[in-house]
Amino acid sequence: MNKYQLLESIANSIHAANRIKSLQSQTRDNAARSSIPIDNIALLSEIIQSVAQYSPQNYRSPLSDTSNICRQYCNTYRSFKQHIRSARRQGVNKETFVTSLSILEPVLDHRKKAAIAKIMKIYDLFN
Repeated sequence: MNKYQLLESIANSIHAANRIKSLQSQTRDNAARSSIPIDNIALLSEIIQSVAQYSPQNYRSPLSDTSNICRQYCNTYRSFKQHIRSARRQGVNKETFVTSLSILEPVLDHRKKAAIAKIMKIYDLFN
């Protein structure tokens, strides 16, 4: 590694550390102003995204992919949790089941996605 690449790596590390520090302080300030608890997973995802932005080129894509997957699983978890809570209040029926499958579909593998697609087609045929 030549000295220019080394200096660039050091500068990018400083930029990433500054971005992480500002994210953490913004999160703490927002939490202090409101009664909404800190969303640690979203904060972690933002931190990983910041590290990916300032990391060397060969690490950017894997870190960004990891951050996106983390965000996708987090959103699916929250949506499913909210759906289960509403299902408890309203009762379980076939629409609730189909909605549950559609919420979980983005995080499943291809084989399970195909099975859910077939279930949805069968459901549409009967309705």
